[in-house]
Amino acid sequence: MISSRFLLAILFASVIGIASCKRDNPFWDTGIVAPILNASLTIDDILPDSLLETGSNGEISVVYETKFIGLSDTLFNIPDTTIDTAFHIPFFSLFLQPGGLITPNNSYQQTKYSLNGVEIVAGKLRSGTMYLLLRNDVMRRISFRYEIPSATFNGVPFDTTIIIPAAVNTTTPSYISATIDLAGYDLDMTGLQNNISNTLVVRYEARIDPTESSGITIIPADTVGIASSFTGVVPEFIRGYFGSSTIAIGPETTNFNLFQRIQSGSIGLEALNMELVLENYVGMDARVTLNDIWSTNSQTGNTVHLNAPMMDQPINVDRASYSFGFPPSVPWTQTYTLNNSNSNARALVENLPDQLGYDVTLVTNPLGNVSGNNDFFFVDWAFNGKLRVELPLSFFASNITLSDTIDYDFTTVENKEDILKGTLTMTAENGFPFDAQIQLYLMDVNGTIIDSLIAMPNNILSAPTTTSGSHIVANGQTTSQLLIPLNEQQTQNLFFYNRIMIKTRFNTTGAPSYVQIYNTNKIDFRLTADFDYRVNN
Repeated sequence: MISSRFLLAILFASVIGIASCKRDNPFWDTGIVAPILNASLTIDDILPDSLLETGSNGEISVVYETKFIGLSDTLFNIPDTTIDTAFHIPFFSLFLQPGGLITPNNSYQQTKYSLNGVEIVAGKLRSGTMYLLLRNDVMRRISFRYEIPSATFNGVPFDTTIIIPAAVNTTTPSYISATIDLAGYDLDMTGLQNNISNTLVVRYEARIDPTESSGITIIPADTVGIASSFTGVVPEFIRGYFGSSTIAIGPETTNFNLFQRIQSGSIGLEALNMELVLENYVGMDARVTLNDIWSTNSQTGNTVHLNAPMMDQPINVDRASYSFGFPPSVPWTQTYTLNNSNSNARALVENLPDQLGYDVTLVTNPLGNVSGNNDFFFVDWAFNGKLRVELPLSFFASNITLSDTIDYDFTTVENKEDILKGTLTMTAENGFPFDAQIQLYLMDVNGTIIDSLIAMPNNILSAPTTTSGSHIVANGQTTSQLLIPLNEQQTQNLFFYNRIMIKTRFNTTGAPSYVQIYNTNKIDFRLTADFDYRVNN
């Protein structure tokens, strides 16, 4: 397939080359023949170089890896919670001097979260926000101290003091709010006696502001209150017991980008090596069942389901261990090798999918709390499934179609109205063992095709071929020449619109025999322009 840079250079150089040959004689139509560009098309232009591996004899393989199963961190999120607390003076009025204590001594409060069978004893927060809304019915400023002894940052417990303005009058309280970022805090969720789980401990202290000039009598109807809201709390790390429950992962799909430039057609692969890798970075025993794995080609609507020995069978998963390094845990790993003899993995890939689907059931701690509340989970290192595909580039192909769209800009070219119809001549020396057909389409800004620039036939013939073992391989190069005539309207369209789609279709020679691609295969292009140009019109 011709690269975007190649096409843009062709178009731009065509105009510049013509303009440089302009004569002074008026009203002449003149033919300009000029070399435009030499370029090469290699396998790197069809498949990303990062996916290609070259063997000892120069043969090329494609290696693609994708993660398609992930245990969501949301399974262990702390839910958004609001805690409302109000302090009243009981039964009688009380006169307090500046600095006088309103709340009882050691006003601790424990809040236990319901986490669907998960029992967290410790953790570290990646993110989280605390919103405080404080109310004051007393007609003096209040110094309000808010502590979370069980939340520490670099070993220092959370502790803040907020001054609440005095009430406006005896019937109109004052309010003040504050926002606190909890990211990076370590949490102890074991409560005041360190014997429970999922519990956050806070402490309040409300005093008449010591800087007030005089005291005040507080009556039982007076209130100092706080509403504390915790939102967006996501752990970086948690430890505890993650329960014994059944979790459905999927059905879901993820992108499969190996064939993202192929729009249509079919391929037959000689061989395929596929590895399905299960990794457990969580310090938790589990049992996993791969209910279904499938590939989907959204262009054709075709879906292929994986048939393999480990499908729909319970797989025992051992817990990870701490690494005290990077990554933070040593995973349990299980690798399944799939090939032509033990699965339909080849059909899964020959489907030319753009999506990979999965439906997985995970049972956590099937043997119960064997760790004694020492399960652990790092949010970036969970239970994963990966698919690694290695494709030797020996295949047959039928009507495989690739396309690319580029934008170009001719706004700086002067006297475009003097450029008449002409012909672009493309000479291609093909060193690949398959034919190719090329088509160019002018498009408007909405992606609507305006015109086709290449008339049939538009074949670039295969290189001469020979047989090497069971493969068809290129033996030299074949020269083809394509004439691309442009009438006056097409020439003007070229300047009016600024987008071109390049579509390439190829078929292998001798299908269903397999062709072998090497790193030396390429197509060399030479392009010349023969344009009619009206001088001084």
